[in-house]
Order: sequence, then structure tokens, then C-alpha cells
Amino acid sequence: EVLVDYNDIVTRAQPLAHLDPTDYDGQRRRALAAVEAQAAARDVAATAVLDTQAAMVRIKRLPAGEMVSDRDVELATTALARARANLALAEAQLKASQADLAAAESNYAKTSIVSPIDGVVLDVSAQVGQTVSAATLATSLFILASDLRRLDLELDIDEADIPRVKAGDQASFTVESAPDRLLTGAVRQVRSAPTILDGVTSYKAIIEVDNTAGALRPGMTATADIQIDKASNALTVSNTALRFSPKGMPPRQDGGQQIYILHDGSLQSVPLT
Repeated sequence: EVLVDYNDIVTRAQPLAHLDPTDYDGQRRRALAAVEAQAAARDVAATAVLDTQAAMVRIKRLPAGEMVSDRDVELATTALARARANLALAEAQLKASQADLAAAESNYAKTSIVSPIDGVVLDVSAQVGQTVSAATLATSLFILASDLRRLDLELDIDEADIPRVKAGDQASFTVESAPDRLLTGAVRQVRSAPTILDGVTSYKAIIEVDNTAGALRPGMTATADIQIDKASNALTVSNTALRFSPKGMPPRQDGGQQIYILHDGSLQSVPLT
């Protein structure tokens, strides 16, 4: 049986699918019968111990005038020792049968594939009639997401920029499904392991994203900006102004940047620091 479908909400320990339990149920029943048989054998051995103990007591409490030979005492002692050994063997065999039963019960319980988490079903690869084997299973039967209301955005940060990124930095990003909608989050983690692709080294920064509205889905592509510093009441200049250079106006002698402002109908150069 396959009990869930795409996008189903599941809870921890909820069955997702059932394997055919016939073979495992048979093993469980045989193991249970073996435990019952060994328990009976243990009881028989315990009764034998009681009988031999009683015989030993009777020998030791013979009335005055009655005699018992050393041979009788030796036989009674040996019989008691043998009975106790048989009881110990029966108890050991019972424990072994109980262990076999526990293993059979465990295998039988695993015929129900249950959800390990509270979450939502993202992918279902299981089909009725499919053979399931740990050795041959190439893909997961189910893919679950724990909580789509909280997502992680994985960003690839260039190695030149990664030293300036730290946990707590604010980030804003867009996704291709809604390019005009600006979403926000905060850096939760900056990973040290590098990713090298075509000779370019980058590092991953993990952004915590609130997805309560449900606008985002796993696997979406995002483009993000991380705010690494902030200046209040600062005068800003557009990049376009920095690239503007009117004809006839000399560049700065020290090679620094400058902009031009219109004053009384004429352009004036203003150096930037």
C-alpha cells in the first residue's frame, strides 16, 4: 500500500506505506511459538529442580533408626545438580528465543514505513507492487520537508566577498517566479567548505527565510544582496554621475574621482573623497 500523495501533510510516526507483511508475520509467529515452547521447557526444568530438592530434603530428614547409604546421597546430589543445570540451559534457550522474537517483531514493524518528522510530502517514488530492497533501492521512496514555513536560502558568495559576510547580516532577494517582489532574511551561517566550479571558488551563506505566506518552494532560484554595512545620513552619488565626463573638462590631476554639478548655468567639478 502507498498511503500518501504529493503535498500531503504528515505527522511523526504516521504510516506512509506498507510492505507485504506475509513472510515477516510468519517469522514472528514462529518466533512467538518458540518462546512459548521454551517457556514451557523452562517450567518443566524448574519443576524437576523442585522435585530433586524435595528428594534431598527427605533423605536428610529420615526418621531415627532408618538408614540411607552414601550411594543414595550421591545419586540425590547429582540429580539435583543435573536438574539445576537443565534449568539454567532452559532459561538460556528461553532468552535466545526471546531475542529471536524481538528481531522478528522489529522486522514485522518495519513493514510499515512511517514518517520520521512532522512535515509535507514533496516527492513519492513508491508504487504498489514495487520490490523494496536496501541493496537495490536507488532512490528514496519519499522525500519530506519538515516545515515549509521556514526555509533556508543557500547563496554562493565569491571568495573575494566572503570575509565581509557574517551571521546576522540582513539580506534581500528575489525569485524568478516573482522578480518584482523583494523578500528579506538574515544570514544564519557562513560555511567554511569551499565550492569550486570551473576554477571559480565560492562559499555558501545560509539565509533564514520566513515563508509563512507560502510564496516560496524548495528548489527555487534566488538572487540576493547581503547588507554588510550601513551608513545613516550619508550623501550618495549615483554610478551614472561617476561615469559622466563632459568634453573640455580636465580630469583630476591625482587620478581621484569627481562629479559635476550645474551652478549658474555652468558645470563645476567637485572632487570626491
